[in-house]
Amino acid sequence: MVQSPNEFLAKLSSSIVLTVILQGAIFVGISQVAVAQKSKIHFCVNIEFTEKIQIHPERRSKYVGQYTSNQYLLAFRESFNGYLKKEDLCILPPHDTLGVDTSNLYRIRFSKIYASEGKGSESSQDVDGNSHNVNYYSCSFGSYFTIGKFGGSYLLKTWNVDEGQSEKVVYRTFLQHLLGTNKEEAPSRVKDMPGNVVMKLCKKSAKRASKRSVRIIRKLMKKERKNSMR
Repeated sequence: MVQSPNEFLAKLSSSIVLTVILQGAIFVGISQVAVAQKSKIHFCVNIEFTEKIQIHPERRSKYVGQYTSNQYLLAFRESFNGYLKKEDLCILPPHDTLGVDTSNLYRIRFSKIYASEGKGSESSQDVDGNSHNVNYYSCSFGSYFTIGKFGGSYLLKTWNVDEGQSEKVVYRTFLQHLLGTNKEEAPSRVKDMPGNVVMKLCKKSAKRASKRSVRIIRKLMKKERKNSMR
């Protein structure tokens, strides 16, 4: 069907209007996202770390003694502060305000940071039904910290974040015994962990503690804002 010039112009104008509306909606959507990102609650923190990592055992360890207390502490601080920096939060030395708005200044104090190593055991049976105890090592790295408002007291609650990992006990199968691939003639064996496992747990624990601190402080800020609006 042949369209008249008037019909063609009418459809063309409606198409242009629709395109403008759609583009406007997209622009508004992008603007709202930008506003939402800019409205993210920001704050500053004073962080007080412990001077030393508590290591247990200090001697004759298989994994935890691969690094010194200072190396663990440095890695923990870098990982903890690294997440805060990604969140665009300002980090200040303890008891230092540097002219910032203290109404949005919070304190994080670590009362304990630790690395530990211990032994565990599992009971297994061989193909003849005899029981054997299998010993393995387990490691953990964690911290205890409190949070408070600058100029005020710390909250009564203390938070604990802990990361752990253990050596794996691998059990022999009957087929391995039958085919003779179990040269050790043992019902199970222990698979070692990487030598730097405790350092990995240190960094992972620090990042988790940092994320948790941010969530706690943002909840406190929202609660304070609601109370101030009443």
